[in-house]
Amino acid sequence: MASFTLTNVSQAREMMEQAQKKVERAQTTLEKFKDRAEEAMATGLKIAEIGMTTTAFGYVNGRWGENGELAVMGMPVDLGTAVAMHTVAFLGGFGKYSEHGHNIGTGALAACGYRTAAAMGAKAAAEAKAHATGAPAFSGVLPWMLPQPVAAPQPQPQPLAQAPQNYVPQNYVPSAYVPTSH
Repeated sequence: MASFTLTNVSQAREMMEQAQKKVERAQTTLEKFKDRAEEAMATGLKIAEIGMTTTAFGYVNGRWGENGELAVMGMPVDLGTAVAMHTVAFLGGFGKYSEHGHNIGTGALAACGYRTAAAMGAKAAAEAKAHATGAPAFSGVLPWMLPQPVAAPQPQPQPLAQAPQNYVPQNYVPSAYVPTSH
């Protein structure tokens, strides 16, 4: 039978303390990993909410908007949504989900900014092109709305002049006189 001595018990206690320290370090490492994963998930969700909102307003403006802008009572829908979502989020209307309201408002504001800047850029490009070519500038329109050059009309073939009534072409043999082979 094995006998336990004070040395054996001391060694066992020391081994237990080392094992406990390793478990605590592993738990600390796992907590840090969990915190980083939660931060990464929150960032991913924020990116998705902003990106999908921007994409949705891009589609809506292009599909139903006049000249690429959907407006209700003169207010662009993307700008109105951005103001509304940020206002409600700042006032605490979304409770603990206010961050998501801000994300959607930011996506709507990004769509509005892109739409407005694209129209300004198209106008500037049209004016620059007109200045370079000396053609009149068309302001406030998008490039695909500008008049396109038209090809010169192709000459139409003229009908052949009528032959005189008594005209007989050379080497003309009436079909009645054509010999047939049997």
